[in-house]
Order: sequence, then structure tokens, then C-alpha cells
Amino acid sequence: MKKIVIAAVLLMAGVPASFAADSWGKLSLFDKIAYPEVNSVRGVELGLLYSNTQEFTGFQFTFIHGRAANLEGVQMAAVTWADKATAIQFGAGNIAKDMKGAQVGFVNYAEKLNGFQLGFINYTEVMSTGLQIGIVNVIRNSKLPIMVIANARF
Repeated sequence: MKKIVIAAVLLMAGVPASFAADSWGKLSLFDKIAYPEVNSVRGVELGLLYSNTQEFTGFQFTFIHGRAANLEGVQMAAVTWADKATAIQFGAGNIAKDMKGAQVGFVNYAEKLNGFQLGFINYTEVMSTGLQIGIVNVIRNSKLPIMVIANARF
């Protein structure tokens, strides 16, 4: 892991600050403490405490909290959050407003889900098609809204 971070720092040192509109990589300590400080990333984002990128395509890894408004790709953190996602989220807690893909963690929450949730507690307000596997599974717009072990809507 140490070698990956060092390689990312060395590679990004060559990225000019004038790349402010879009970037292939980003290192974040906190929301506005990042290099380069951009709102659009197509590539890799590595964060320590909190990463926040509006338009993200690629792989976002943050130790504590990763956030993206529009996410395509993979998001990993203790807590992940995406407004609109076509992605896979891995974390202790995963939150998405509009999710097409998968959430894998202890607690998964999606307002609108078309995909898969794997965790101890899985919750979605609206599921068009998908599967939940866990101890407690809730699909609010289902005929059987609460199920143990698995819940699905097709």
C-alpha cells in the first residue's frame, strides 16, 4: 500500500494545477484539501479522511468517507456515499440515492436500487429489480417489505 501511495504522489506531482477542470487522479486529505483540487476525476482517487468529487469515473479509495455526486466505477471506504451511481460500493456503511449496481457492507441503504445488496442490514425505498442477502432485508415497495436472509424483486 505504501508503494502505491508513493507512486501516486510521484505521478501526480507532474500534473499541472491548470488541470483544474478534469483530472485522471486525485489525492485527498479532506474535502477541499486535495491535489489537484478538481470536481471531475476519470481515473483514481486516493483519500485519507474524506474524499468528495462531483463527477467520478474509476476507482475511489478513502479510509474514512468517500463521496461522489455522480459515480461510475468502484468506491471503497469505511462509509461510502453516492447520489447517482452505476457502481460497486464496498464499505462498513454504503449510501446511495439512485444505485445501479451492488453494495457490499454491514449496512447498505439505497433510496432507489436496481441491483444487489449484501450485508447484515439492507434497506431500499424503491427496487425495480434486484436481490438483497443479509440478516434484515427491507424493500419498501415490495409485497413482502421485510424479509430475513434474502429479499428480491423482479
